[in-house]
Amino acid sequence: MLGSIADKIDQFIAKYPSYNFYDYYQIIRLRDIPYPFRLVKNIQIDSKTIGARTIAIYATIVTDQLFSDYKEYANMDFIESIYWASKGAYESSRNSYLVGRGLFDGKGFADKAFAVMGKYETYKIALALYVSKFLNYASDVEVFKTILNSISPFATLYTEIFNGVGDLNAETAALTILALSDDPYRFSPPSPAISSPPSAPEIATIGVAAIIEMLLIYLVIKRYLSTIEKYR
Repeated sequence: MLGSIADKIDQFIAKYPSYNFYDYYQIIRLRDIPYPFRLVKNIQIDSKTIGARTIAIYATIVTDQLFSDYKEYANMDFIESIYWASKGAYESSRNSYLVGRGLFDGKGFADKAFAVMGKYETYKIALALYVSKFLNYASDVEVFKTILNSISPFATLYTEIFNGVGDLNAETAALTILALSDDPYRFSPPSPAISSPPSAPEIATIGVAAIIEMLLIYLVIKRYLSTIEKYR
């Protein structure tokens, strides 16, 4: 079922070949990203009428404006870490990770976005877990796994006492599933000091069923609405 839905989404995306940038997270799948980072924006590229509703279809495009303060956003530090690891520049990868790690206050990432929203973002914990795994920061791996398993209900945002706030979006669900799997170890440095991937997927026992369920619901909805939305 999931494969069929994914195929339909791929077919839909293929209708707009001029728009092949989706988000900086695409570096995880080794898709090119602009570096130095530049700001992105959403533009409407089409619309579909379904019954009495008109659904606007947006694409994310990269602008010419440099993302000058990206280091103040934990997610971008971790994206940069993955970028450098994909190039084999592991010292730079560690440096970028440590910049993002420096924004961690013991409960979440109190970065520039947190200063505006007053809530922690779950996907940033997932990104931190992803990078700490392949860079072999074992103690950090345990810290971030514990936080993911403490958020209840599992949601896109959470409070300082780990109460989930709002719904679970596709971005958070997908990044969490990847972070809890073996996928990060694809980026591990070729060194005996780095842990090898475990023999089985390291999926956490709390909340994963809910994550997958919400992701499936999201994909089904997108199939029928024929639209793509941008989540930050």
